[in-house]
Amino acid sequence: MPDLSEQLSAILQNPEAQRNIQNLLSSLQSSPPEPPVPEPQNPFPELDIGMLMKFREIFSKMSCDDENVNLLRALRPHLQKPEKVDEAINILRLMSVLPALGETGFFGGIFR
Repeated sequence: MPDLSEQLSAILQNPEAQRNIQNLLSSLQSSPPEPPVPEPQNPFPELDIGMLMKFREIFSKMSCDDENVNLLRALRPHLQKPEKVDEAINILRLMSVLPALGETGFFGGIFR
């Protein structure tokens, strides 16, 4: 089983995976949809609604702070490069959702 750094590197080097992540994040961050007209259209026909709901749940967990994030924020004023804290927080949040992303199968087994 590849380690987490190899998995992250595989994602960062795969333009298709990056596009998928960007599309997914933009759809999740957009404003709530208008009330459905008789037949709602799925913006991602290759994904079912259940999969989209799973991704929404996964990425909502990414915005929750845990003790590691709180510790990094507390250390920020004492660091020479406090802007690096934001990068570390983003990495921690990404690592927290990788197992759930692997279960979705959306990225073709990269996370197995």
